[in-house]
Amino acid sequence: MSVCIIGFDSAWTDSVKSPGAICALEIDQQGKSIFVAPELATFGEAVNYIKQRQLRFDLCMVAIDQPTIVNNMVGCRPVERVAASIISYVGGGVQPSNKSKANMFGDDAAIWRFKWSLKANDNIEVCQLGSEGLFIAEVFPALALLTFESAFLKVKGAPKYNPKNKKKFRIEDWKAVNAAVINIANYSGLSTVANWALNQIENTTPHKSDQDKLDSIICVLIGQHWLFEGRSKSVMIGDLETGCMISPCSDAVRLKLVDKASELRVPLT
Repeated sequence: MSVCIIGFDSAWTDSVKSPGAICALEIDQQGKSIFVAPELATFGEAVNYIKQRQLRFDLCMVAIDQPTIVNNMVGCRPVERVAASIISYVGGGVQPSNKSKANMFGDDAAIWRFKWSLKANDNIEVCQLGSEGLFIAEVFPALALLTFESAFLKVKGAPKYNPKNKKKFRIEDWKAVNAAVINIANYSGLSTVANWALNQIENTTPHKSDQDKLDSIICVLIGQHWLFEGRSKSVMIGDLETGCMISPCSDAVRLKLVDKASELRVPLT
């Protein structure tokens, strides 16, 4: 079968001046892959990008760095509370998602128009090789990086690679995240992905758009991991009612997630 994995680092709100970034990994029936390098995209442009590929591939998986199920009016979703337990440990943060943030998750928010246009299946558990159709999954690059690079999994170890946050940005972290992408891409036989990140290591003055493109690639690698590395090497946190996300998951990461998930009675599989 043919497979297309699409990584979309959305901007959460739709703005032509501040778009997200999207890229794709296209795999034909013989297993040959083509990496489509990241480009900036609004939600509307992302819909067209995805629909064009949906016509050409048996299975399409959209891995998006944004909550795709938000039913709570205030506070955090249960999945965010579990993810925050490890993200806080490494010195990062998790943005709460709720419907009171009208521009992001209110009834007229861009994410819901995006999902309605695609009519993708939220049930990512049934998105496996052999299945067909269009699936969508919430992913979280900051969480995935803790598995992709074990050096980040320590107190205050989260990489600060957002160039927009000038006070916290560290060029050595920018290089470290790209190096992690190179290692994972090479392990997976994706040399063109590795070459893209190799070029970015030499970028000493990255902009926010460069980070968005990098995160879209991490989204693709999360999807690739989910489909090709075996279900036991990934985790799904949460459910289809309150919200869920998938991520690569090392044994060390799983140990830190399981206690909080158990305490909050949040599904973790």
